[in-house]
Amino acid sequence: MPGSQLRHAIRGLNLVVPGAGLVLLGEPGVGVLLGLLFGGLLNVLIASTLIFPDELSTLTTAVAAIGAAAVYVFAQRRLPRAATRATLALLAAQRRSALRHAADCIERGRAADALAALAPLAALRAHDLLVAYRYAQAVSLTEDAGAAREAWRCLRRIDLHKVYGDEIASHLAAAKDRP
Repeated sequence: MPGSQLRHAIRGLNLVVPGAGLVLLGEPGVGVLLGLLFGGLLNVLIASTLIFPDELSTLTTAVAAIGAAAVYVFAQRRLPRAATRATLALLAAQRRSALRHAADCIERGRAADALAALAPLAALRAHDLLVAYRYAQAVSLTEDAGAAREAWRCLRRIDLHKVYGDEIASHLAAAKDRP
């Protein structure tokens, strides 16, 4: 989720209108349901205390108060999980976009553009197989044989199931011939 101001605004909105923050974070069904439930219970509470205090029982008032409080607390407790899910979805989308762009650049032989596309994913290279693979491909297009060898060796270390085993072996064998 981008920006701390937006995060605070969503949290504040959820405090005022329970469920509204969930709607903004991609959980519209839950958010609308909680908002409607909270609004309905609040209306019953207002009716039983201010409008019809003699016609409605104290049990109705208590149930409405407890129910509204429970819905409110549930909406506040669910918001951080929804924010985490939204953040993870955004990061995954950014990863897919960067990998897609890098693959296009590699196909066109543009190593510098591919490396620039992969730069935001540098922290993932040590444990993300596809990021390490694209990085090794991109570095192989450059003139830096030592960096290419190191990139393919790093890929071999994390490729536990030998998904890219043949390609790694061929690139490392070819890299021996390069100075």
